[in-house]
Amino acid sequence: MKIKNVKIFSIQSNLSSFPSYAICAAHRLNDKEIRGESFLLTVYKTKKAKVIAMEVFYDSVVSNKNFAVIDELFVIEECLNQAKLNMLDSGKNKIGHYDFSILPFIQNVCEVKIEYLFHGIFAPEAIQSKIQDIGRLSQIDDLKKLVEMVSKHKHCLFTSMKADTD
Repeated sequence: MKIKNVKIFSIQSNLSSFPSYAICAAHRLNDKEIRGESFLLTVYKTKKAKVIAMEVFYDSVVSNKNFAVIDELFVIEECLNQAKLNMLDSGKNKIGHYDFSILPFIQNVCEVKIEYLFHGIFAPEAIQSKIQDIGRLSQIDDLKKLVEMVSKHKHCLFTSMKADTD
């Protein structure tokens, strides 16, 4: 499955035994502006989840004077960086003492295929509701389409499993 300018990253840290996921998307609004969105989906004990959303806008004409090419892939990387910062910040707020040995840190970040959203870890209702929240919050059509596909897939899977047990 290929969805243009949407990427999913698994972020492992010392905050949880489960990875968090950064769902990042970018869309060119016009010749000059690019909109980016990052959604940090933190999964707790495979039954609950939390979403932290951020958005960015880049004026590629102004940016090109100072940098090389600013494109959708660059914006997605910036969205990933924002998601990592959000994760560390939320972890830092949970720690009562700022002892260096227990400060939150990221151990590994890797891109996962979009099909990974169809994996069973995202099946619990509480996690599905957070993924649907992402679809409602997003203003990027490709990300909305992805969330719609994931929701339909989970609904079809659930109804077919229910029919098998009847």
